[in-house]
Amino acid sequence: MIATFIFTNLSIGKIKTITKVADEVAKNNFSVRVPVKSNDEIGVLSNVFNVMLDNIEKSKFDLENINKQLQASSEDLERLAVSLEGKVKSRTIELEDIKANLELRVHEKTMELQKRLDELEKFRRLTMGRELRMIELKEEIASLKMKSEKEGKNSI
Repeated sequence: MIATFIFTNLSIGKIKTITKVADEVAKNNFSVRVPVKSNDEIGVLSNVFNVMLDNIEKSKFDLENINKQLQASSEDLERLAVSLEGKVKSRTIELEDIKANLELRVHEKTMELQKRLDELEKFRRLTMGRELRMIELKEEIASLKMKSEKEGKNSI
């Protein structure tokens, strides 16, 4: 009975130690470990619990490193986005200037062509008027010749 009492008290003490460590883990303290003092079931449980904590700590470390890398990548992307945004704005301004310049040149050329068209139209009207006047003059000359010939025949 004393052996049972001693065994029970030792087992309860080991379980209390595991419970204290589990309470620390519940508070996100993954650096604690259960002391392994025997090779019995409690010792095996303590060892497995410690291996589990090692794995959790490694996973937490890996996760923190991944988060740092993600943060760095995010910052790089943010800087790149700002840089690209500046380049896009600059290029947009440049293209708007080119567009405005081209529109001005098109307007100037259009005005120049319109002026030349107006001059051609004026020249066309002038030449048409001269041609009509030439026809009138030829008809008048022909009429005068006929009249002169008639008068010449009448005087003979």
